[in-house]
Amino acid sequence: MRHLGRTLAGALALVAALSVTILAEAELAPNAPQPKAYSDPRELRLTPKPAPVPALKYRLLPMESKRTPGDAAPIYLRLGIESSIELKKGEIGQKSKDWSNLPLAQFPVAEARKYLDPWGNVFKQLKFAARRQSCRWNYTLSEQREEVIELGLSDLQEMRNWARLQAIKVRLEIAEHNYDEAVQSMETGIAFGRHVGEGPVLINTLVGVACAQLMLSGVEELIAQPDSPNLYWALTALPRPLISARNALETEALMPEWMLPELLEADRPHADAEWTPILARLHARMQSIASRVMVTDHAGVHPATSTFPELAAFKAQALPAARSFLKPQKIASDDQAILMYLAARYREIYDDQFKHAYLEFPRAVASVQAADKPVGVIKTGPFDPFVSLMPSSMAALTAEARLDRSVAALRVIEAIRMDAAVRGELPRSLDQVKVVPIPVDPMTGKPFEYHLDGETATLVGTDVEPRMVLRYQLSLRK
Repeated sequence: MRHLGRTLAGALALVAALSVTILAEAELAPNAPQPKAYSDPRELRLTPKPAPVPALKYRLLPMESKRTPGDAAPIYLRLGIESSIELKKGEIGQKSKDWSNLPLAQFPVAEARKYLDPWGNVFKQLKFAARRQSCRWNYTLSEQREEVIELGLSDLQEMRNWARLQAIKVRLEIAEHNYDEAVQSMETGIAFGRHVGEGPVLINTLVGVACAQLMLSGVEELIAQPDSPNLYWALTALPRPLISARNALETEALMPEWMLPELLEADRPHADAEWTPILARLHARMQSIASRVMVTDHAGVHPATSTFPELAAFKAQALPAARSFLKPQKIASDDQAILMYLAARYREIYDDQFKHAYLEFPRAVASVQAADKPVGVIKTGPFDPFVSLMPSSMAALTAEARLDRSVAALRVIEAIRMDAAVRGELPRSLDQVKVVPIPVDPMTGKPFEYHLDGETATLVGTDVEPRMVLRYQLSLRK
C-alpha cells in the first residue's frame, strides 16, 4: 500500500495504489469513518412526491450567475486559524465517525447542536467561499518544478475535516426537519468539494470527490424522510462530471519532464561529449526520486524502489534495450542512445496510460486494464522511477464515474417518487416511468438494473470492483 505523507511524493504514490478503491477513507484520514460496503443494500422507504413548483426551487450547486466575484481559496485556508477552534479540530473525525454510523432516529440532536454552535463562523465562511466564482489554490508548481515531488499538500487533510463538519450539520438539519436549510448546506458542501477538486493534482481530485460524496449521502438520507421535497431537478442540474479529473491528469502527465528535465535534452542537438554528463544528471535525479517515493507493506514504510542501480550498472542494463529500440537510427554515442531511449519509451508508457482518460468511462475500463499489464512488466527495469510516479488513470476515472453514478441513482429514485405520486405504486420497470427522463448508469452507459419483487424494488449500479456495487432496496410508505 502506498504511503500518504504531507507532500506530493506521498500523494502520487497513494493515487497509484488506489486504483479502484478510491474512497477508502483510511488512506486519506485514519480517523475517518470506514466506507459502507456498497454491495450491502441500502434500504430506503419512500414517500411519493411530485416535483416542487417551481421545478428548480431547490439547488445543490450555486448558479454561476449568482456567484460572488473573488477567490475562495484564501477563505478556506483561513478557517480555524483561531487557537480556540484549532484545539477542537481533532474531534471532528471522531464525531463524524460516531454519529454517521447511527440511524437518524438515534442521532443525538441536542448534543450535535451544542457541538456545532461554536463553529458558527466557520459555517458562515464556508458558505461565503463556496459561492465565490473561482478557487485558485496557488500551489508552487511553477516555482519548484524540478522538486515538485516535495510540493506541500498539508491543507488537504484540513479540507476533509471541513467536509466532515459540514456533513454533521446536514445530518442535524435533517434530523430537525429543517429541510430547506439542509439543502442549502448540501449546496455549500458540494460547491466546496468541487473547489477542492480543482487543485492541480489527482489527490486534490480524490479528496474533492470524497467531500462531494459526503453531501450526496445527505441527499440520500433526506429523500428517505416522509415529508422531504423531491430533488430530481436539483440533482439533474448538477454538472456532469460533477468533479472532473482531466486537468489533474494532464498536469501529472507532465511531471516526469519537470522533475527530469534532461529528458527534454534528447530532442536537442549536443556534441558527443555532452551526452555523458546529461545522462549522469538524469540518473542522479532518477535515483533520488526512487528513494523518496514510499510504500507501506508488511515490511513497514520504505522506498518504492529498494535498490536503484548505480550509474555504471544502470547504463549496462539499459544499453542493449536502447540499441534495439533505436536500431534503424545510427547513434554513435552509447549515452545518447540510452537518453533517447529513456525519453521515447517514457512518452510511450505515459501516453499509453493517460490516453484512456479521454474515453467515456465504459469504453475506458477494458482499455485501461489492458494497458496496465505492460506497466507491470517494465517496473523492474530502468523505468521503475517513471512507473512509481505514474498515477493510475483508472483510479481517477473510477472516482469521477462513481460520483456521477451516485447522482444518477438518486435521480432515478426521485423519478420513482414522482411516478408514484401519480400512479400510487412502484413501477414494474424503469421504462414504465414517463413523468421525467431516467438517466443511465454512468459506469456502464446502460440503464440501471431494476427489479420489482412484490412491494420491494431493487436498484443496482454496477462497478469494476464487486464490493463497490451500489444497491438500493426501495419500498413505499403506506
